[in-house]
Amino acid sequence: MANADDKKLYIVHLGFYDQETNFGVYESHTNVFVAASTPQEAKLIAKAMPMYKNKKMHTDGIQEITAVQGFRVKLEPDASLDNDTVLNNFDYTQLNPANP
Repeated sequence: MANADDKKLYIVHLGFYDQETNFGVYESHTNVFVAASTPQEAKLIAKAMPMYKNKKMHTDGIQEITAVQGFRVKLEPDASLDNDTVLNNFDYTQLNPANP
């Protein structure tokens, strides 16, 4: 693996058949964010995730996210995160126009 300066942000689109929710008739999907140096490395990282193995997932596609609405995406290592992924979630009550 390359050094942290070479890491890029990828979204990995995963497919699986979930007997609990759709009886395996239709394919379900989820997306995971991965920091990796190449799309091939991103796929290997996703494949190592417990849910990937538990749900017998497969990789449908990978996108590298380099910019969003005119802003470049640059990953910076932060040792205090202890390799965790942090997502800030907002529910519908927080997004209501009455609650700007």
